[in-house]
Amino acid sequence: RLQSQIESLQKELEKSKDEASRSQTDMERLLQVVQMGQEEQNAKEKQIRELQEALKNAQSKMRVPHPSSQQQQQQSHTSRQPKKDEEPGPATFLKGLFQ
Repeated sequence: RLQSQIESLQKELEKSKDEASRSQTDMERLLQVVQMGQEEQNAKEKQIRELQEALKNAQSKMRVPHPSSQQQQQQSHTSRQPKKDEEPGPATFLKGLFQ
């Protein structure tokens, strides 16, 4: 009778050890999944910050025209206008295009 109790308790102990081992394995797997999710979230947050910065830079470039492009616009606008002593006409227009 004592021997059967010992055997029963040993079986119960082995069963508990197996369950603990499975629980430990499951916990490690779940922890790894959580870490992977956190890494993905961090990568997405970093990408969002980079895209926001790029958008901010692009918007600031659109608001402030570069001096060289502004000068080109003024030159192209003034080169197409006829001079005061010239009559506006097709020849003057064509001449303005090729200056």
